[in-house]
Amino acid sequence: MAELTKKDLEDVLDKKLPQYQAAIIEAVDEKFRRVDERFDVVDEKFKAVAERFDVIEKKIDDMEIRFNQKLDALMTTLDNFLKRLTDPFGGEFILIPLEVAERYDFFIVFAKDFKRRIVAVLSTYPWRLKV
Repeated sequence: MAELTKKDLEDVLDKKLPQYQAAIIEAVDEKFRRVDERFDVVDEKFKAVAERFDVIEKKIDDMEIRFNQKLDALMTTLDNFLKRLTDPFGGEFILIPLEVAERYDFFIVFAKDFKRRIVAVLSTYPWRLKV
């Protein structure tokens, strides 16, 4: 076997180096292409998941709006119910043991809405009842 000299090695490398470089660059390019394909697949999957999350988020927002509407309606109902419990006649009222509110027409001078506040009940003396 003949011994290789530095000059022989340089000659071989000068002739073959462009081929080696092209092969290495082509192999690296191929690897990068495969990685890019994998990234494209992953990107598509992420887009699909993001679209699902958008749909779910929209549904949650719609449910939250409906929940708040129903809660507002329930709160209004509860508020009205509690007002009726604490104020059964709806505002100020006067219990007068007389049959007719017209007997108090003279109070209109002092209080304009007096007759509206009168709640007619039976008198304490039912035999006085004149209808």
